[in-house]
Amino acid sequence: MGRITRQVGALLASAALVAGAAACNSGSGSAGSPDSSGTAASSDPPVTPAEPLRFYPVVRESQGTCPAGKASYIRDGHSDSCLRLAAPALTVTQLRSARAARIEGGTWAVQIVLRPADRARFGTLTKKLSANQPPRNKLALVLGTAPGGRLLTAPVVMSRISTGSVQITGGFTKSSAQRLVHDLGA
Repeated sequence: MGRITRQVGALLASAALVAGAAACNSGSGSAGSPDSSGTAASSDPPVTPAEPLRFYPVVRESQGTCPAGKASYIRDGHSDSCLRLAAPALTVTQLRSARAARIEGGTWAVQIVLRPADRARFGTLTKKLSANQPPRNKLALVLGTAPGGRLLTAPVVMSRISTGSVQITGGFTKSSAQRLVHDLGA
């Protein structure tokens, strides 16, 4: 299945977006044991974030600060860079599920599953981005609207992701993973 990794200068600031049936769709916890207070099983009702989750293709990446007052830019504090974004390619207002989970190595991740209506568009988007050269092969996930929204991650897309299952990792504690799950509406 697809694996996308985010390239950053420091390992502790790294983030990754991992997708695949084993990572998120299995209810067996094969990607790690889920946290009981932050889980959302596939039989639960859909999850509605307080703000839409937007998927922005990255057009350009530069070190340093972003130009003031520019709506198409967002700061990536993890890599100390400024991302210039294209228009959102996908806006998600409801998720099938979102949960915090302990994964391999004892770290925490946030696992989301897109609804079937968004899954095909996400697959098309990731296929297109994976064929691009850096930095146009990056995808920024923003809760809300750039530039004021919250950048969750901006990974490099390595291949098409058709499952609609996404795992966001990188520097989460149990508390911060649960906070993101809460922000996503679960």
